[in-house]
Amino acid sequence: MRRRTLLITAATVAVAGIITGLVVWLSHPSYDDVVKGCATALKEQYAQDGQGKPDACHDVKADDYSALVLQAAMGDLGWLDDDGKFDKNKMIDDVTEDQ
Repeated sequence: MRRRTLLITAATVAVAGIITGLVVWLSHPSYDDVVKGCATALKEQYAQDGQGKPDACHDVKADDYSALVLQAAMGDLGWLDDDGKFDKNKMIDDVTEDQ
């Protein structure tokens, strides 16, 4: 009887540990969510003429962060099309308007 109780207790603790680990793992945002949050924070920062790295971007890899900064800067300059892709004609129009 004592051995059976020990096995049931161990199985219950193991299942509870697995469930807890799964809940903790699922509650963390995915890397894609972190990158999207960083892109949004950078866009808002450019709109407010802010500087520095937003808190939402601290978990973004360096190469991805550089690309996001460039994307936000081009968006702020109006060089992106409706799909968020670089439009060289918009850049040329913007540059030639000043001359």
